[in-house]
Parts: sequence; structure tokens; C-alpha cells
Amino acid sequence: MNKKVKGIIGLGAVLAVLGGGLAYLKNTEPADDKSSSSSSSVAESGAGIQLIRKDTNTVKQIDISNSQSTFTVLRTAKAKSDKENPTFTIKGYENIPLVNTTIYTLANNVSELDSLSVVTDSPDDLSKYGLDKPEVTATFYYDSGDPITIYIGNISPVSTATYFMMKGSNTVYTVSTSSLSNYRDSISAYVSKTIVEKPADDDMPVVKNLSIHRQDLDYDIKLQYDERSKNDKYKGGTASTHVMTEPIYCYLSLERSTSAVTGIFGLTASDFYKILPDESDIAEAGLTSPFCTVTTECDNGKTYKLLLSEPFTDDDGVKCYYAMLDGGNIIYIVSADKAVWGTIKPIDIASSNIFGSTIWDIRQMVISGKDIKTDTFDGNGSSADDYKVTKNGKSLDTERFRLFYAFLLSTSADDLAIGKTVPADAKPLVSVSIKDTYMDKPQEISFYEDGSLSCIITVDGQARFICSRSYVDTLIGNIAKIDTGENYVTTWK
Repeated sequence: MNKKVKGIIGLGAVLAVLGGGLAYLKNTEPADDKSSSSSSSVAESGAGIQLIRKDTNTVKQIDISNSQSTFTVLRTAKAKSDKENPTFTIKGYENIPLVNTTIYTLANNVSELDSLSVVTDSPDDLSKYGLDKPEVTATFYYDSGDPITIYIGNISPVSTATYFMMKGSNTVYTVSTSSLSNYRDSISAYVSKTIVEKPADDDMPVVKNLSIHRQDLDYDIKLQYDERSKNDKYKGGTASTHVMTEPIYCYLSLERSTSAVTGIFGLTASDFYKILPDESDIAEAGLTSPFCTVTTECDNGKTYKLLLSEPFTDDDGVKCYYAMLDGGNIIYIVSADKAVWGTIKPIDIASSNIFGSTIWDIRQMVISGKDIKTDTFDGNGSSADDYKVTKNGKSLDTERFRLFYAFLLSTSADDLAIGKTVPADAKPLVSVSIKDTYMDKPQEISFYEDGSLSCIITVDGQARFICSRSYVDTLIGNIAKIDTGENYVTTWK
């Protein structure tokens, strides 16, 4: 795995040259008993020499060789105005997402390069400066004129200064370390770690469907955009614009589901495992048969399929995954806290809310049950000011109805009923059928016995949630209070 060589940025060397004179010389030239006083005299007067003056916009190619990589930078477009920068790519990496602003520094950093000092103009041993076999050789080609080749040696004893030579000259200079440090970097330093760019807020696509397929689960997790959320008047469900459709249908918690729904946008890696991998690299990373596959389908026609390996712990003790876009050409390393799909379970993102309609939208509610008389409530209106309700055709106090429905809204799931079934001949303890303004047909929510302490909640005949039996007993008691005027019980054990 490539590691970036980090340069130390500082301006202290310039001040040292201007104010330190001979003291600066002694710190920048390697210790050598044979150093002459003549060299000191040259160095003391060697600051501010113009080494290179070139227009960055005229750089058309740079060949760079360092201890980590050998690569060629190519200009792809010249700047059209002073407010723009030319753009560059790296040969052979044109289809890799690169950070152009970083590549630009390779053309720009030496466009106006001055010396900090002249170390010697007659070096007897270039190895003292790391220039006998320079760590970095870079050749710059321009639209006109001869190419310029530079050699970068060791960082001097003063860390803000680096030894430097130019082809065709014997003079050893020191120049600012910060101007030269990026030429030591590997190609990976110029590759973007953002796996999928995050669009601007006004250009953010809607995630229509998202599926999570994982080897440690017996089912897929599927999320879907709730088309009803397009209607500004619709206030049902939860604040989330998405619902879960598999392994069961349920509303989502906005806070807990957002990272799963839109987390692909702006997803950033901590490092690279392999750039331009071959089949053996993909297999070694465990992505031939990935542990987790996340498919995100958007309304702009784009689909992203993210592959995740089995989790592993890196050298810093951080849980990570190898990650790659299907058909992509980079294997990334992504921390588990960002790749939430590798551990998420339905209960982690599901809303505990069972009923989603708002009261003023309810047009009909039918209550029945094993030992409960069937009652039909019809509502009409759009707000507290004009909403009217009847029970079995007779007028009912709206506030009594509102308070009862507020209790229904407090129905909370303790768990999801994944794998649960209800016997075909079972009779529900309570069944509540609701049709609101936005429904094509009523939604029926029923409560069935599931042992002495819990009940299964079904939605339109499908087992979806588990709740406590004490809640259902309280619900049955409150149903009996609708006509009596007694206070509803709002707590249960």
C-alpha cells in the first residue's frame, strides 16, 4: 500500500537567510571538515536567485521519477482566463478519478522558483546532498523552448530547505521544501479518495430504490422512495421519504436511515488497496464474491453498485472493508462507520411507528376484534376547525376521536416480526382498518396473540412487528371508553 511522503511546510528558511547569514549556511550545508570559506561566502549571498520563471499555462508535459513512482503528467486543457487554471491528467490514469487541483501543483510549484541559498557551485561530492542519485528527477516540457530538468535531493538540516540542482548546472542550491515535497509523492496522492461525488443540493438525485444483499443475512434489505412524499399535503408515515419493503414493509426513522439511503454520495475512502486492479487483486480483496452488495438506483437514471469485502481490522485497530464500485478500477479501504451497509439490520433503521395517517386525513376507520363489536368511524374535513366524525352514522365528539387516535399513534413496535407467521384460523384480538385521503384502499392493522407477553402486529395480513400484550390490553380498554367520556389510559407496563 502506497504511503504519501509528507513534506514539512515553512517559511522560516527565508527569514534565516535574510537575517542569519553565516549561521544559516552552517545549518543547511552538511557537516564536512573540508568545507571552504569560499563556499560560505557564496552561500551567504545566494538567496533569492531566480532559478525558474515560466507560465504554468505553457506546461504541456511533466515526466516525474521518484522513489515510489514513475509517471507522466499531461495537460488536457489550457486556462482560458487569468481566473482559471489549466487542467492536467496522468498518462494511463485518464479513466481514474483524479484530483486536478493537486496535479496542478506539479506544474505550478516550480513556475516561479527562487533559491534560498547557494550551497556550492563546485560540488566535490553530490552524495552529501542526495544528488548523486537524486530521489526525484522531473522534466518539464513547454509549448515553446527547451525542456527543464530538475533534481531534488535530501532535505537539509533545516527542514524548510531542500537541496536542489538543475540539469546543465553544477550549482547546488537550497530551495523551499514546501515547493518540492509533492514531487516525492506516489501516483495515489493524486487519485481522489471520494468513491462517488456528492452532487450539489439542488442537483441531488432521488434514491428510488436501495437494496442491501449480505452473506450473513437470510434476506435482502430493500428500501424504496415513498411516492406519496411528493405531495406537500401528505403528512403520513414519518419524516423519512423512504419506506422499507423487504424483509418487511415498515416506515423508516429519518435520523437512523439517512446514512443508508444517501450514504453513497460523498462516500470517502481512508486509503487505497489497489489502483487499476486485475482479477487476482479483486479476488485477494474478497470482492469476486463480495460479502455485501449495495445497489442504489436514482431517478436520474444512474445506478451505483458498491461491493464490500468481509470486514477486517487495520493496523490502527479500525474496522474496515475493501470496497469497489462494480465495474470500477480502484479498490478502496473504507472504515466501517462510513460503510454502514455492512452491519445494518432492519430494526436499526425501522421506525417504531405503526400507524402513519394524520387524523385530519382519515376518511374511515373500522374497529373490530375477537371480543369487540365492530364500529365504523367516518371523518370529513381537513383541519381541527372543520373536521367532523361520526360513529356508526351518529355524530361523535371530534376531540374524543382525536384523543383515541393519538393513543393509536403511540403504538410502538418492540421488534420486527421477521420470520413470524400467524395461523390461518387465528382471530385478531383487535383489528383497525384505516383509509385516508391518500390511500387507494384501506390499510388493516391487526393484533394477534403470540404467547402470554407479546403480540404480533400484521399490516394487510402480513406479520411485521412485535409489541407487548399489555399495550393491546390497554387498547381494548380504551376502545370501550370512546363513548363513555372516561379518560383514556395512556400508559402500560
